[in-house]
Amino acid sequence: MALTPVPFQGSSMNPLFKGADHLLVDFFAQPVALPSPEVLVGDVVLYKQPQGEWVCHRYLGMSPEGAVFKGDYNTTLEIASPSVAWGVIKGFTLNESVFAAERLIAAQFICDLQKKQCEQKVFVIKKLYRLMSLSLLLVNRFFSIKKYNHFKS
Repeated sequence: MALTPVPFQGSSMNPLFKGADHLLVDFFAQPVALPSPEVLVGDVVLYKQPQGEWVCHRYLGMSPEGAVFKGDYNTTLEIASPSVAWGVIKGFTLNESVFAAERLIAAQFICDLQKKQCEQKVFVIKKLYRLMSLSLLLVNRFFSIKKYNHFKS
């Protein structure tokens, strides 16, 4: 297995890959049609969009429309058709240090954990907002009733 360093651009795979990184790609002898035993769900793969742009995203599986990919930092899924992978990312280099695939798995775990924490914070904020809205409504009603009774006497 010969790994080829490929420069990375963009922010779709933050915090795992950043603009100064070089991805270590294990290129296939020829493009592999997905699904394939050579590409596992969760692998970060290199594929080509129909417009010809090279993309490095995480493979999530298949849908009726094609292969489903997502950048770790992106909020939307991407369907690639034709569903072809050119290689699997096995690591990356940063400042002449090499990081292996284990770091990719750990980084994905951290991304998932951060996403869950963010979702929990949003949930709590929504609950607090609803509680505040209800409190303001009750306070407003209380003073309206008090004001009404004041004018009545």
